[in-house]
Amino acid sequence: MPDSGPFRRLLPELLLAVAVAAAAAVATLEAPQTFSLYNRGLIEAGEWWRLLTGNFAHLNLRHLLLDLAAWILIFLLGRAWLGVADWVVSLAVCCMAVSAGLYWFSPEIGVFGGLSGALHGLFALMALKQLRAGDRLGWLLLLLVTLKLLYEWRYGGTPGTSELIGVPVAAQTHLYGALGGAALFPLLLLADRLRKGARRAPAQ
Repeated sequence: MPDSGPFRRLLPELLLAVAVAAAAAVATLEAPQTFSLYNRGLIEAGEWWRLLTGNFAHLNLRHLLLDLAAWILIFLLGRAWLGVADWVVSLAVCCMAVSAGLYWFSPEIGVFGGLSGALHGLFALMALKQLRAGDRLGWLLLLLVTLKLLYEWRYGGTPGTSELIGVPVAAQTHLYGALGGAALFPLLLLADRLRKGARRAPAQ
C-alpha cells in the first residue's frame, strides 16, 4: 500500500487554499455582492460582517481571478513559514486591518471589495518570517513590498492596475493590510515560543 503520509500532511493546506478561493468566489458571485461588499453606510447601520466579507467580494470576475492568482502564489511561497492555523489567523487579522483602516482613516471610500489589501499583509508577514529564519530572500521580498507601498502612497495605484482589473484601485487598503501583517508578526513569534515551551515541558 502506498504511503499516504505526505498527502495527509498536504491535505489541510489544500483545503485552506480551496476554501479561501471558494469564499471569494461565492462572495463575488452572489447577486451582486448584496450581502458581502464593504459598505460604510450599511456597516454603520449594523451589518458588521461586511468588515470581513468585503475583503472576499470582488467587483468583477477579472478582479477575482487576479486576486486569487496572487493568493495562490503567496500561499505557495509561504508554506514553509506559516502553518495552517497561522494562515487562518493571519488572513483574518489582515482582512480586519484593511476594513478597520478604511473605516477609521479613509471615510471617503464608501464601497470596497477585494482581497489585495489582505494579501499585502500576508506578503509582508511572510517576508518577516523568512528574515527571522535567516533566509535572505526575506530582505528582497520586504524591499519589494515597501517600495510598492511607497510608490502607491505617493502616486496612487501602480500603473495599469485599474485598467487591468476594470475598477479603481483603493491603494490605501494595501498599506492597511501590510501594517496589519507587520503588527501580527511579533504575536506569531510569541505564539511559536509558547508552543515550543509547551512541547518541552516535562509531563507531570
